[in-house]
Amino acid sequence: MLGKVKTNFGLETLIQLTNNECFRVRTKKKLDLAVGDHLQVATNNQISKLARVNELKRKTASLRIQIIAVNLTHVGIVVSKFPVTPICFIDQAIVACRYYSLEPIIIVTKLDLLDNEIFLDTIKAKYFNTVSICAPFNINFLPSKFRIALIGVSGSGKSTLVNKIIPNVYQKTGELNRKMFGNHTTSGAMLFDLPGGNEIIDTPGIRNLITAGMSADQIFEYFPGFENLYPIKCRYKNCSHQLEPECSIKENVTNEIYARYLRMCASYNL
Repeated sequence: MLGKVKTNFGLETLIQLTNNECFRVRTKKKLDLAVGDHLQVATNNQISKLARVNELKRKTASLRIQIIAVNLTHVGIVVSKFPVTPICFIDQAIVACRYYSLEPIIIVTKLDLLDNEIFLDTIKAKYFNTVSICAPFNINFLPSKFRIALIGVSGSGKSTLVNKIIPNVYQKTGELNRKMFGNHTTSGAMLFDLPGGNEIIDTPGIRNLITAGMSADQIFEYFPGFENLYPIKCRYKNCSHQLEPECSIKENVTNEIYARYLRMCASYNL
C-alpha cells in the first residue's frame, strides 16, 4: 500500500496510508525520511521511500543540511510586519524556490494590525512584477491540485493560517514576545490534508534560507528583479556583478535592488 510522511517525532515517523489510517513507526536513519515523502508500505509495515519529485532544503547555522519538505508544488513565503520579516529572507526564499524549481507565493498576514497596509504596499512595490502576492491568503488562489509548504520567520502567522484553513485542526500558536521576535510554536513540519486531495505543510520558523551549493551565477540567475536582464553584456566576461566597473547589472537595476543583491551575495559569503 502507498503512504506518505505526515511528520517526524524524533526517531519516529507518522505515516498516513491511502486509506487514511495513520501509524507511528521507528525508521532507519538511512531512509532519511522527510515530510511529504511518498512511501511503499508492506503488510508488516516495512517501508521503502519512493523517488522524490523535488526538495526544499537549507543550510543551518551549524552547517547541517535540513530538508524542510519534499514533493511540493508551491512554497508560501509567509511575511508580516510584526515580527518584521527581513527583505533579505524573502529574497533568499525566492532564490531557493527557483533553484529547486518550486513556485513561490508571498503571503502577507496580519493585515488587521496597524500600518500593515503600508507594509503590504512595500512588498508589492518590491515584488509585484516578479512573484505572486496573496493578501489575505485564499486557498482558491492556488490551482486545483497542489501541495504547498508554508515557510517564514517565527511568529509570522503560518500556524494561524493553517488554523483558519482547517477550522478543526489543532496547531499551537503563541503570543509574540516583547522584543517582537516570534516564539517557536511549531516544533516540526506537519502535513495536513485538504479537500480535493490537496495538502498544506506547516513548518517551524526559520531566520534564513541559505541553499547549500548555490553559486554566484545561480544567485544572479534567480534573484528577484533580474528576470529581464538577459543577455548580460558586462565589460568583463567573468564579471561578478559586485565590484567591477561597467557592470551591466549596476546600470540596469535600481540602487535598491542592487543593494539587496549585494546583501544576498554577502549572506552566502560570495
